[in-house]
This record gives sequence, C-alpha cells and structure tokens, in this order.
Amino acid sequence: MREKDYVVIIGSANIDVAGYSHESLNYADSNPGKIKFTPGGVGRNIAQNLALLGNKAWLLSAVGSDFYGQSLLTQTNQSGVLCR
Repeated sequence: MREKDYVVIIGSANIDVAGYSHESLNYADSNPGKIKFTPGGVGRNIAQNLALLGNKAWLLSAVGSDFYGQSLLTQTNQSGVLCR
C-alpha cells in the first residue's frame, strides 16, 4: 500500500465475555470460577489483524460511553487500529 492508503472497516466492536468454572459444573449449585473479558466483534477483529499486518486501518463502529466501551476503544487503539 502507498503511504496515503488506508482501509476503513465498518462493523461490530464488542466485549466478549467468557466464564470458566474451576471444577465440573453442578446443576443448581454454585460453580466458582473466573470470567474473562476480551475485545471482540468481527469488524474490530478484522481491523486489528489488518493493523498487525502493517496496514493503516480505521474502524467505524457504534461503541457505548460506559466503562466497557471506553476499555474497548483503548484496547483497539493500542492494537494499532485508528478509531475515535
């Protein structure tokens, strides 16, 4: 790509939430474990991978103004994707 070239990705950006139990799950009982939050969304993932490959990538997506939305923007910017 030339220096002025860039890619605009229009797509989803969200937080993926995954829960993991320390033991086998027991129905109708407490199941201690951990919860993991990671940035996700098809558009965001594509933009991040394009940026990691050295392309200038802009992401256009709807993002909330709450803690999770701001965290998502911060992590996405840190991965090299341009978003505001």
